[in-house]
Amino acid sequence: MKNPEYTLVIPGRAYSAQASKTSRARYQAEIRRIAAQHISTPLRQDNLYIKVDYFYLPEHKVEGDNLLKPIRDALKGIAYVDDGQITDSRAFEHNRASSVTIEPPIPGNFDDLFLKHEEFVIVTIGVRRMLFMKSNIQMVECGEDSS
Repeated sequence: MKNPEYTLVIPGRAYSAQASKTSRARYQAEIRRIAAQHISTPLRQDNLYIKVDYFYLPEHKVEGDNLLKPIRDALKGIAYVDDGQITDSRAFEHNRASSVTIEPPIPGNFDDLFLKHEEFVIVTIGVRRMLFMKSNIQMVECGEDSS
C-alpha cells in the first residue's frame, strides 16, 4: 500500500516568518486556500515529512529554513492535524536565474510555471517510509555469585 502524499503548488512570491505580519498572514491564507482545494482529509500518521521546493527570483530570496515555519503553520489542520507529526522538514532553494535540478514528484503544471518566469513554491507532504527492526537481544542478570 502506497503511503499518502500531497503535492501543492503555491504560485507567487513566498514570505518568511520574518515578513511583516500582514504579508505573512496573506501568504498563509493563500496556502490554506490552495491546500483546502486539494486535500479532503488531514494525514493522521506520525512520522510525516514536508519538503519545500522554493523557486525564487534573486531580488525576493527568502532563506529556506525561514520559509518552512509559515508553510507548516498554514497547513496545520488541513494537511495534517498538528505540525508535531512532522519529523522531517526540508527546504530546497532554486534560483530562477540559473539552472535547476528537482527531484520528483513534479506537478503537472510545472512546465507552465517555470516558463512564466515567476516565483512559486512546491510543497510535498507525506508519510516517511520507516524500517523497523526487532532485536533478539536477551537481558541477562549479571553480578557476583552469592554462593
